Amino acid sequence: MFRKKLYITLIIVFLTLGAGFQILMLEGTQAQHAHGEHEESEAPASPKGPHGGRLLSEQDLKLEVRIFEQGIPPEFRVYLWDQQMQPLPLEALQLRAEVKRLGLTDHISFRRERDYWVGEQEIYEPHSFEAVFYGVYQGKDYRWSFTQKEGRITIPPELFKRAQMGLKKAGPAVLHETLTLPGKIALDQAKYVDIHTDTSGLVENVFKHVGETVRQGDVLAVIRSREVADVRLQYQLVQQKLKQAEVLYQREHTAWTNLRQLVNLVQQGGDIHSIHERLRQMPIGEHKGALLRAYADLRMHRQAYDREKQLQKNQATSRQELQAAQTAFDKSFAHYTALLEESVLFGEQASLRAEQSRDEFKAESNTLQQQLRTLGVPLQAAPAELGKVYIKSPMNGVITEKSLSLGQRIESSARLFVVADLSEVWAELQVPESQLEKVKLGQSVVVHAQNGKKKARGRISHSSPVVDPDSRRAEAHAHIDNPERYWRPGMFVSIEVQVESHQVPVAVQKSALQTYRDWTVVYAKFGDTFEIRPLELGAEDAQWVEVRSGLSAGQTYVADNSFVLKAELGKTAATHDH
Repeated sequence: MFRKKLYITLIIVFLTLGAGFQILMLEGTQAQHAHGEHEESEAPASPKGPHGGRLLSEQDLKLEVRIFEQGIPPEFRVYLWDQQMQPLPLEALQLRAEVKRLGLTDHISFRRERDYWVGEQEIYEPHSFEAVFYGVYQGKDYRWSFTQKEGRITIPPELFKRAQMGLKKAGPAVLHETLTLPGKIALDQAKYVDIHTDTSGLVENVFKHVGETVRQGDVLAVIRSREVADVRLQYQLVQQKLKQAEVLYQREHTAWTNLRQLVNLVQQGGDIHSIHERLRQMPIGEHKGALLRAYADLRMHRQAYDREKQLQKNQATSRQELQAAQTAFDKSFAHYTALLEESVLFGEQASLRAEQSRDEFKAESNTLQQQLRTLGVPLQAAPAELGKVYIKSPMNGVITEKSLSLGQRIESSARLFVVADLSEVWAELQVPESQLEKVKLGQSVVVHAQNGKKKARGRISHSSPVVDPDSRRAEAHAHIDNPERYWRPGMFVSIEVQVESHQVPVAVQKSALQTYRDWTVVYAKFGDTFEIRPLELGAEDAQWVEVRSGLSAGQTYVADNSFVLKAELGKTAATHDH
């Protein structure tokens, strides 16, 4: 352990020495190239006039130029003197000026106020320029000039490249107003399932554990349940009885159907032999023979009665014989009619009883089927499997919870596993009551891990209509993709909500901003020369900031590592000569 710590300490020392050496080399190179190139102020200092301004001489006239900015935007104030520093009348002088900056020239006209000329255009920061004043006095042309530079530095291309200063052009940008809120990762409520059991029993096997990936249909555990064994056994017995009842019903129903056909045939009055022949292969039951005999007797007595009536017309028989034939016919008709009704009633009742018995077993079978499905087990099982309940995963996912162990007795409705699809999760955020109007459905969010190494994007898909009475916050959540399973339920995160977006005409990258005196500046690039540009800033987001004034669209500026320029400028004492 001591040797390991010693190695680590030596590595840190070597890395520190190497970094220090590179910095010294960079500073040495910069010193070589930058000698005489820091352009902060003019040297030597110009002589001053009575009002504290620069005193410029040209032929027989002197011009005192002052940049006045006390309580007002900076402006030129110009006084006119002769060689003996006596004031001259201003009305005899025609004056104009050019202020030549890097990449821009301002043309300034003047108006007379009291005993000086005042420029009609602001001399905005930085005061780094060449000012040239053109005058006509008593018909004679004059030219005065001075140069002052601040916040300006020239760097050779090789040093610029070595410092890795990235460049960008100022221009329009879309700013995203954001609201950062605390949150945590949670399961997607539509992508996980609690796996329960509806029966009690003993845990016989456990095949899967927390963290394991499972597929739909995978067996997670096996439970042996006496309840399931009893229901399955009862179901098997009922199935056997149902088959027997079905056979009986088919037989009785067929007999009843054939009996109705027999009744139709005898009611039509057909020949007994033809009727018997037609029904010879058709099972009817015990009433078939009796009904056919009664039908045959009825036909015989009807024929005898009809014969006696004919003989009576011909006076070939006695009245007593006719009455005897009629009595025999009436008896056979009554017997046939009673037997016919009895057969029909018996056949119908037998069919109905068989159907009712079959339906009762079928209902019992359906009830047991539903009971087994509720228990989550197949209907059929081998004798050795009667009491086994196989707990299977209903979906693809990862086991996030397990609440059983081998040999444990579990009760009905116990929660056994939680299987979740973690390819998509929720980012839950707590929105303060004061910020509720800013958070809306459909807004984009960026979820940041606490270690700052990972982020994910999503959209708000739910916002609670209820504010928690204790925390005074409302919950919202966004769906985020999680293909690599990095985002784990329970992780604390920060959630950046994109509240609003709008475009601004000119913006710069926030990494470009530096401070210079009491200004916020960027370094504009002009060839190998860089000069500060004090900015008036507006709206901003995490990456961009609006520029309201100080930098024009299309101007190239240093966006990355501009601190190198700030450090170089800081090596010289800056002046701000007005």
